[in-house]
Amino acid sequence: MSAQLFLSPNDMRLDLVRKDEKTKPYHGLKASGTTVKHGDASWTLYLDYGDTNPSGGTGEAAYASAERGKTIMDRMVQYGAEVVEEFRKIPTRVQSAR
Repeated sequence: MSAQLFLSPNDMRLDLVRKDEKTKPYHGLKASGTTVKHGDASWTLYLDYGDTNPSGGTGEAAYASAERGKTIMDRMVQYGAEVVEEFRKIPTRVQSAR
């Protein structure tokens, strides 16, 4: 929700957020967004966010802010750039079979 508030603030309807809405289990499993946890294990299931969150997003919408969204997006860009730099070091040319 925070990332969306940063990227598209005019498209968000925070007036519809209920302060008492919390994320809900997915068929008995603790879930947040697409991350499902059971015991010490966690994994990603590609769920509709509405399956785990009444707001249709991740986290608790009542605590979302554009400032948090900026922090999230800045980190995503930084991490993505770091992955690209590491990938550039991998030899990707295919040697001729001759």
